Amino acid sequence: MAVTVDFRDVHRCSRISPEIIISNPPRGTDSYVVRLVEYGDTERILGGGSWREDGNGTIPEGALTNHYVGPCPKEGATTQYSYFVSAMTDGDPQPLEVRVYRFSPNE
Repeated sequence: MAVTVDFRDVHRCSRISPEIIISNPPRGTDSYVVRLVEYGDTERILGGGSWREDGNGTIPEGALTNHYVGPCPKEGATTQYSYFVSAMTDGDPQPLEVRVYRFSPNE
């Protein structure tokens, strides 16, 4: 499974999540669970959400609604963030596969 995130300026400090493109999901994937994590003095979860696998390989912009708030680093800071994307199958709390998309919005 590969994950690409189309992060743009409109997603900074915003409740609008970016489009997430997923290719080659594992067989049996029914949904995805996504969490955004900020790395600083401590790790902070900035929310996320879930999305049913619909066969098109895209979690649309704005689809993450579970207390989601986008990265909001201080000007000039090189704060690191990661989107954790878990491929899930119905009825099993154990992910089939997890991928991490790490980035710094100020770079």
